[in-house]
Amino acid sequence: MEEKLRNLRKASGYTQEELSTRINVSRQTISNWERGYSTPDAENLKIISEFYNVPIGYFIDDFTHMVHSPQAENDSINNQEFYFLLLVAIASLFTPLAAFILIYLTLEFKNKLNLKIYHRFLYIGVFLSILNIMVILAVGADLIISLIYNYLS
Repeated sequence: MEEKLRNLRKASGYTQEELSTRINVSRQTISNWERGYSTPDAENLKIISEFYNVPIGYFIDDFTHMVHSPQAENDSINNQEFYFLLLVAIASLFTPLAAFILIYLTLEFKNKLNLKIYHRFLYIGVFLSILNIMVILAVGADLIISLIYNYLS
């Protein structure tokens, strides 16, 4: 993906600084994407694809070469399963159940996924599960405090 990002920027004649200003991220972020230290999140990927007028699949297809496990070629995850995992990862941002499903499916596909992709999906699922639980607890605590305050008033 980093090579595609760099090539698109250079072909368009932008410096990292100019591009960062146009898509509203830091120059360091652009640099990290182009060196492969990080990847754009879903929102930034959408912005980049619209900015360069290329489909998001142009970037996402780049991940599919990492999906197949070399040790189990006939048991490799197919593109449909991979994109389903990706969809569940995105849904995990909005609902705790999807985060738990992402962890479950990632563990189910463990032997079919490249180790790097497996770890990414697993870390995303665990992080979002914890984040969702924290939000639920914060909202629940606020509700309990409100009820107690209203009861005592």
